Amino acid sequence: MGRKKALTAHPARANGHSWRRTAPLPFPLTAEGLPELHASALETYLVCPRRYFMQHVCGLVPKQVEQKLFVGGLVHAGVAAFNTPDAPVDAVRIAMNAYIDENLSPERQKERADDIALAHKLLDAYAIWAPSLPFRVVAAERPFALRLRNPDTGYRAGAVVAGTLDAQIVPFEGKQLPATVDVRWPLEYKTVRNAMDPLVLHMVLQFGVYAWASREMFPEMPVAGLVLVQIRKVDPARARKDVIVYNTITFNDTGLASVQRLLYALYRRILAERDWLPRPVIQVCSWRCRGPYIDLCEALSRGTQNDVDYIVENAFAAVTPAAEEPGSRWEEDA
Repeated sequence: MGRKKALTAHPARANGHSWRRTAPLPFPLTAEGLPELHASALETYLVCPRRYFMQHVCGLVPKQVEQKLFVGGLVHAGVAAFNTPDAPVDAVRIAMNAYIDENLSPERQKERADDIALAHKLLDAYAIWAPSLPFRVVAAERPFALRLRNPDTGYRAGAVVAGTLDAQIVPFEGKQLPATVDVRWPLEYKTVRNAMDPLVLHMVLQFGVYAWASREMFPEMPVAGLVLVQIRKVDPARARKDVIVYNTITFNDTGLASVQRLLYALYRRILAERDWLPRPVIQVCSWRCRGPYIDLCEALSRGTQNDVDYIVENAFAAVTPAAEEPGSRWEEDA
């Protein structure tokens, strides 16, 4: 057994900001009281610590779902239902209607009619395209929760890396995937404006986490990497390029070890974070923080308390209740 090193609760409270005082921890907690890390949240921190603070520490949720997020979420709900083995015939319709009702009022549904129509067109295109894929889905929406380890000592780091694999697939015999038939690949699908450059796909933290998780879940099957399906948010009838693109992203042992080392480094960095400073890059601010997040960020930078409170009260639907501190400390095997 390694010696125990106490980690005090994170001092994310800030004097004078009531909405910040309700957020004492930089991570959500599992039922066992362990910090829970998610790849998408960690990628947000890498891009901009302040956006991470507003969204994941303080739990601020905008009242209105952004257009790009709504279409992506609606398509994701439909594809997940489509890929579920033995799902009912009307599973896609039920899943998409449930997502719409959950995120939009009847009035907003009328305003977003074009977005809803686009999502249905993309699902139709996916249904036509999917049978040509060289693999079959064997499980959909597979959750995972893995204990993070200190890469230098091998001891468990007192945190959990959690997420959900969109699907697990196996190649059809004789089809062209760089793997043998007994290998089980994780499948990730994303809606995008333009397909990502294949040369940088292996650098995306989320993809590495999913490949690592799949290998941990199926140690008897040598997981070779991840299959990415990108669904472009364009009307299929007007598209000049392929609407759906898929890539295989391979990870060897060295690559997966690098992923785990980065996860641990980010975990320690966020624990030590005190300032949550923004990284004002125009491409990042205009794409990731349009709307209330960028308004709140600017108000925080100006230090205008009245503006901060007004934006939080009027632009955000809810503040996620703060997680209870497990004895005001976390413990790490060191």
